[in-house]
Amino acid sequence: MAQYAIDMLQFSQFQPVGSARSSALGGSLVALGADWGGALVNPAGIAGFHSSVLGLSASMGSVGARSDYLNSRVRSSRGDVRLPSLGIVIAEKPQESGSGWLRVHYGFTLNQSAVFSGRWQLDGYNTKTSLVNYFQEEANSGTAFIAAQFPFTAALASRTGLINPQRPGDSTSYYLSIVPSGGVRQEEVARSSGQMSDYQFTLAGNWKNVLQLGASLSILSARLDRVTSFTETDEADSIFDFKSFRYTQNIYSVADGFEWKFGAIFRPSEILRLGFSYAPPARLTVEEDFQTDLEATFDSVPTYAFAASPVYAPFEYKFRRPARTSVGLALVFRNKGLITAGFDYMSFQRMRVRTVDLDAGTAEWARNVNNDVTNLFSSTSTFRLGGEGLLGPYAFRMGMAYSTSPFLPELNTGGGNRAQREVSLGCGYRKDPFILDVCVSHRSWNIYREPYSLSLPAPNFGANIRQFRMELLLSLGMRF
Repeated sequence: MAQYAIDMLQFSQFQPVGSARSSALGGSLVALGADWGGALVNPAGIAGFHSSVLGLSASMGSVGARSDYLNSRVRSSRGDVRLPSLGIVIAEKPQESGSGWLRVHYGFTLNQSAVFSGRWQLDGYNTKTSLVNYFQEEANSGTAFIAAQFPFTAALASRTGLINPQRPGDSTSYYLSIVPSGGVRQEEVARSSGQMSDYQFTLAGNWKNVLQLGASLSILSARLDRVTSFTETDEADSIFDFKSFRYTQNIYSVADGFEWKFGAIFRPSEILRLGFSYAPPARLTVEEDFQTDLEATFDSVPTYAFAASPVYAPFEYKFRRPARTSVGLALVFRNKGLITAGFDYMSFQRMRVRTVDLDAGTAEWARNVNNDVTNLFSSTSTFRLGGEGLLGPYAFRMGMAYSTSPFLPELNTGGGNRAQREVSLGCGYRKDPFILDVCVSHRSWNIYREPYSLSLPAPNFGANIRQFRMELLLSLGMRF
């Protein structure tokens, strides 16, 4: 699958991490207010505060994966510590005029709308092929091997001696692989970090405690760093003049842009609340820096070789992420608790990319990426459900969320359709002016990974990877 299209998908997905209360309710706050974390879902929610509030959230947890590659199963994980949420809401005093607008609130919140932390590891013995065969195919794809066409891949293999021309010094001759037909231990370790941060300025009003309206402007800032290391080793010492190599890819991406959101919460009765919010398409500018290196060891002299790709200026492009529509309802039972449900809809087929300059090569790249988006993606629906029970100053919460696959139904994803499941449990304590909330959540999804793909009839091997993120989230707040 096209990597740039997948990057656009990651920058567009909506996985809100706000306060511990909002997370414990499965993110289902479209029809609820009075939570600084819920402002990311529906800006009208801050009009539900009766006093000004300052809040902060911190989280710690674990990210990892379970993989199955070449009949070998591996589990890997690493720790993850973040400060996902900060918010301040200024509540004006109740209005004395007869206009019906009881309060007007102002808010600044910082919430994370997506988290990119991850880790996986593949390990297996491949008796058929090698990544060097992929470099070999690139070198033999034209009438002559031009290293500048493959600066990140085959050029490095040629410089380190993993592939060599059949006639030394002749770039038009057929290139041979030092690993002709597998027989190597393969291991891939991938690590990613970063998040999409939403710096949101919100204005909301409360009309007669029946209707809450809100609008916000967000500054979006994202960072996504990925390091993937692929290693092959001749454990049996059966391949002539070859011991091992390690191929490393480093991808560093940053994105920034703006987003508007509009929302409303309608309270037709004391118990029922209906919510709606809409975020129009947002435009982001992305800068990406991509570098690779390859180091190899051999039995004969020289025993070690190293090559790195050239250092290019970061590649810059713009893309439009799709609009998001959210609806929800809540049943609120005074001094007893509540039940809340929500639904989000996004059409990832509407993502579009364009380049900053008018170069013919980059224009062709943009057309190819947009075609990939059309041929890969569909719309995604996210269902959220949460409940809260009150016992004096204590609250007990639970929630769940399920997001459908962003890929077209007829697309063969190898079982890795990226549908997401999340469950959460939490509790809270309120004693004016202090707020304390705790949440434990678990999110999981499946991906399919082929470290490399060779032309038929050569066999290709992929890994089924189940990724997960477990998180303990603590929120502290104070009314003033």
